[in-house]
Amino acid sequence: CRESLLSLENQCFCVCLCPSTSPQAVDRLPLDPEVLCLLWEPVQRHCCHWQPHGPCPWQEGADLLWGRHQEPGWHQEQLITGLWGKVNVAECGGEALARLLIVYPWTQRFFASFGNLSGATAIIGNPKVQAHGKKVLTSFGEAVKNLDGIKNTFSALSELHCDKLHVDPENFRLLGDILVIVLAAHFTKDFTPACQATWQKLVGLVAHALARKYH
Repeated sequence: CRESLLSLENQCFCVCLCPSTSPQAVDRLPLDPEVLCLLWEPVQRHCCHWQPHGPCPWQEGADLLWGRHQEPGWHQEQLITGLWGKVNVAECGGEALARLLIVYPWTQRFFASFGNLSGATAIIGNPKVQAHGKKVLTSFGEAVKNLDGIKNTFSALSELHCDKLHVDPENFRLLGDILVIVLAAHFTKDFTPACQATWQKLVGLVAHALARKYH
C-alpha cells in the first residue's frame, strides 16, 4: 500500500515538474481533483521560499492537474450563458454574500463598516450586504462575457484585493462554491449535473484569477 501511494505521489510530482505533460497523461491519474489540490498545498508551502514575490515555478503544472487553465468549451459556454441570462443579479448576489457571512463568520471582518452583522436575520436584511452582493455578482458577470480571457478580466481586482484590501484569497473559492449552491436552489430544473460541473469549473477559474496576484 505504501509503495502504491509513493508511486502515485511520484506521478503527481512529475506532472507538477513538467507542465508540458499532456492532458491525456493527467487523465490517467486515478485521483479526485480535490485530492490533487490537497497534495499540492504542502508542496507549495514547502517551496514558496524559492520565489516569494512571484508565481511558484511548479504552479503551471499544478494548474494542469485540476484544469484551472482550461477555459469552457462550446457546450459548456451554452450552459453558462443560458443560465446566466435567467439570473437575478441583485437577488442571487445578495443571497450569496449573505450566506458567505453566515456560514463562514470569520469573513465578516472584511465588512466591519457594514453595520449590524450580529446574526443571520440581521445579515440577510442588511442593505449594504445586499448592495455589495449585487456589485460582486455584477463583476462576476464579466467572466461570463469573457470566458476566454478570465485572467485579464480580473487582473485589476486581484491586485486591489491583494495589495490594498488584503482579503484572504481562500474567500474567493468559498464565495464561488456558495454561488453554485445559490444557483442550484434558484434553478433546480436547469441545474443538471453537467450544468453544476460547468459552473463549478467557472467559479474555480474566477477564484484562481482573483488570487493570481497573491502568488
